[in-house]
Amino acid sequence: MLYQLIDPFTLFHFRFMGDSGSYLKGYWQKMQATALYESWCGYAFEIVCLNHLDQIVQALGIDGTINKPCSWFYRPPKTASEDLEEDLKHGAQIDLLIDRSDKCISICEMKYSNDEYEITKSYDSQLARRMRIFRKVTKTRKSLLPAFITPNGLLDNMYSRKVPREVKGDALFIV
Repeated sequence: MLYQLIDPFTLFHFRFMGDSGSYLKGYWQKMQATALYESWCGYAFEIVCLNHLDQIVQALGIDGTINKPCSWFYRPPKTASEDLEEDLKHGAQIDLLIDRSDKCISICEMKYSNDEYEITKSYDSQLARRMRIFRKVTKTRKSLLPAFITPNGLLDNMYSRKVPREVKGDALFIV
């Protein structure tokens, strides 16, 4: 039987505390400026979110429906034919979908940021492409509703206004 370790503290210890020199002076100040640390923060935030699905469902206001959470990904065929639609030539991954009994699917993006998360024009395009790919691959007729889960909310701009629902980090810890 294969077990997967999901305890956040133990994962953190193995990644950063092992034989990494973590006891040297100034280690943590230097570590916090690295891409490795930023990547870890994103991964750790996703783990926290996935361990608080009930709170996410409640914060989205969909706790009155039957919900089936999962993640989803698509990989294009290795030998993409010319007949393949342009969108389907690209891979796609969705952090968390919540398939709901009210004929909707919440497409949840979990994004870590120290400040408000800014949805850029480029990221908005990526999200739109992911949703198109998801619809084409799954052939779903349900409404797709994007939602963002971030520690500090979304920065108000023209792209964040397209997102009907957001969940801030403090909502994950409401009992």
